[in-house]
Amino acid sequence: MRRQGNRLRADKVIWNRKTGEVRAEGRVAAVNPGGDTAYGDSAVLTDSLKDGVIANILLVLSDGGRLAAVSGTRKDGIDTLNHAAYSPCAVTDSKGCPKQPLWEITAVKVVHNPTKKRVYYDNATIKLLGAPILWLPKLSHPDGSGGGGSGFLVPHFRFNHVNGAEVELRYYIKYSD
Repeated sequence: MRRQGNRLRADKVIWNRKTGEVRAEGRVAAVNPGGDTAYGDSAVLTDSLKDGVIANILLVLSDGGRLAAVSGTRKDGIDTLNHAAYSPCAVTDSKGCPKQPLWEITAVKVVHNPTKKRVYYDNATIKLLGAPILWLPKLSHPDGSGGGGSGFLVPHFRFNHVNGAEVELRYYIKYSD
C-alpha cells in the first residue's frame, strides 16, 4: 500500500474502509517519507499509514542507526518504542549472521523525533560489548539526519603501557548550520 508518501508491505494486509484501520501481518515493513523503515511481525495503522502500532519492531533510521523494541508506536511522525535498544553499529556479520554490536544504548522508553532530529531515552544504559558501563536517567543525541547538533561523541578507548586503560570523552559544539 502507498499513501501520502508512506508505504506498507506485508504478507497479509487487511484494510477496513469503514473504520480506516489497516492491519498488516507477517514480515511487515512500513517506510515513511523520510526513509526510516519499521519492520515487525504485525501492525495496526491508520489508513493514511502515518500513525500506528507495530509489535516486535526494528526501526532502521535513514542514517543506518537501528532501534529494536518489544513494541512501538508512531503518532504525528514521532516514534515511541518500549524496552528498546539503539546501536549505529552493524548487528550482523559479513555472512548475515546476528552479532553483538560493539556498543549500544538500552532504555525503558525511546522517542525518535525526526522534526527535532533527536533520539530521547528514559532510564538509559550505555553498554560496551554487552556490559553496562553507564546508567543515565535521561539521555538524548542527534539522530544522524541533518548533520546533528551539539553533544557527546562516541567515546574513544585505548590502552598503553604507561597509563593503562584510557577513555576519552569528546564533546562536539555546533556553532551554526
